[in-house]
Formats: sequence, structure tokens, C-alpha cells
Amino acid sequence: MIRMTKRIRVALVVSILLATTVARAQDDPATPPAPPVPKPDTPRQAAQRVVVAFAAKNAAGLKALAATDDPDPWLVVDALLFRTQAEAADAFARSAPRKDTEKLPAYVASVREKPYDVEAKKLLVA
Repeated sequence: MIRMTKRIRVALVVSILLATTVARAQDDPATPPAPPVPKPDTPRQAAQRVVVAFAAKNAAGLKALAATDDPDPWLVVDALLFRTQAEAADAFARSAPRKDTEKLPAYVASVREKPYDVEAKKLLVA
């Protein structure tokens, strides 16, 4: 009989706690859900943004695009070179120099000297 009373007491305490929690939740104004976190651009999408900024001669926009690490600036340059946009790739590579991208302009220059093999890249992507 004593065990039954302990179970009843525990059930009663749990019920009261749940009821007060639900009542408080209903009294509080509903907080809006957090906005979804946007997915980072793919290298192709970032390359398209670079082309647009480069064509518009928007140095600040180009610098902002080059300052991010997501997507990787090396992959963005590769996507630009794949699109035969060497001038945009060079401008992008020089826009926000830092330790991770200090050799990026040299890479672009080396690819300029040797034509980028677009057909081979298409085979790798497929």
C-alpha cells in the first residue's frame, strides 16, 4: 500500500509540473521561428556573382565576394577559369589577399599562359 501512495505522489507531482509548464508556455507570446540559415553559394554560383561584379566594375562587391571562405576561393577561381573568365578570375584573386589565397594570382597567371582544358574539365565533372 505504501508503494501505491509513492507512485500516486510521483504522478501527482509530475502532473502539476507539466501543467504549470504548459500554462506558462501558453501565457508567453509566441516567438517567431528563427529564419532559415541560407546555404552558402556553390563555386559556380559564386563565380557567376564574380562575373557580374567584374562586368559592373564593382570593386567593393568583388572584394566582398573574395573575402569569404565559403565557397573556397580556389574553387571559385577554378569555376571562373572553366568559364574562360580569366580576367574576372585574376581580379577576384587579387581582391582580398590573405594567407590562404596569396598564391591564387600566380595560379591564375600560370593558367593564362597555358590554355585551360575545358574539355578535360567537362569530362571530370560529368
